[in-house]
Amino acid sequence: PVFKNLKEDELDHLACYFTLKTLESNEKLFGIGDNDRTFYIIAEGQCTISVKNGDQEHVIATQGSPSHFGEICLVQDDSIRSANVFAAEKGATLLSLTYADWNLLKGLQWHSFAIRRLKVIARHRLSSYLKNMHFLQNVDDTALNLLGGIFHLKHVDVDEVILKEGDQPKGFYVLADGEVSVTTDSYAKVVTISSTSDDNFFGELALIEKIPVSATVKATKDTLLLHVSPTAFQ
Repeated sequence: PVFKNLKEDELDHLACYFTLKTLESNEKLFGIGDNDRTFYIIAEGQCTISVKNGDQEHVIATQGSPSHFGEICLVQDDSIRSANVFAAEKGATLLSLTYADWNLLKGLQWHSFAIRRLKVIARHRLSSYLKNMHFLQNVDDTALNLLGGIFHLKHVDVDEVILKEGDQPKGFYVLADGEVSVTTDSYAKVVTISSTSDDNFFGELALIEKIPVSATVKATKDTLLLHVSPTAFQ
């Protein structure tokens, strides 16, 4: 559906930039947190997509030809992989398009239209993430789709400091997976926030009040965040 309006000669040109990739039974293509920016189309076979919920991994879909995935990383500079993708039991053959090769097509008449369509798909997929957030459960689909266009996926390693008390605001964060600790210099207690917490977000106070960050937030596990920059938040 991404390229269905292209003319025959345009499809022939585009096809030159795709390469075939074969996966054996249950072979892993990429994992949560990877920053590979390749776009994939399933040509044959099936792929299994799974996500983490706390310490458990859950299969959310099994997709076959002509499904596609990877558009979020292709069109958003700061995003990383939000799921694990494996070949199914019988393996899979994929068409892959790297970010570098996709950029070589810039300037062609149909390219900007295809980018807009990919961004719409990416926004829709991110908005489906946001539907699971406690504080957004009563927000309608139109608004969620709008929000999906400004959030980016960000991976943080264990013990990495996300926000430091006293620094200028760096954005608004929602925990999609993982866990963080929240501490302040003046208060000894450590508060832990996980992706399953009702209030699984942070960073908004400094942005709203236009003040320095009021606490230090550090990842206590490998963590996946949905991030909005200060400019986009405003």
